[in-house]
Amino acid sequence: MSKRQHSIQRIENVHFEIDYDKLAKAISKANAESEKKTSAHSRVRFKAMKMLNGIVYSGIYSLCIVCLYPIWKSYSFTEPIDLIARILLSIVLIIVGVVMFLSQQESFDESYEESKDHFNTNLSFIALILALIALLKEYNH
Repeated sequence: MSKRQHSIQRIENVHFEIDYDKLAKAISKANAESEKKTSAHSRVRFKAMKMLNGIVYSGIYSLCIVCLYPIWKSYSFTEPIDLIARILLSIVLIIVGVVMFLSQQESFDESYEESKDHFNTNLSFIALILALIALLKEYNH
């Protein structure tokens, strides 16, 4: 342990002048240099994630459209509660399909980080669907 005394010095009335034009130029220059340094591997990974995002989103909204046919295929117009349930389920499927279509279009326009976020969301959604399928298979047996 040292026996030196510690003194606290206070600095008052400090004024910083920031040249925002120089700061903006430095930031844009750094961004341009970092884009030049991106490797071909990361560009290929970015394109692969975009493609997988598009496939997953198009698969989900296609599935929503395909699921509408069996809902109305065997309908007999005798039970009004059944009609309301089918209409509500159809509306939910249409909304999910439209949201997935719009998410697919958005995932094509985004940066690498946003595309990675879409990819992680898709993986979580696929895991949820697989868990639901496993649960339904177990329930039916």
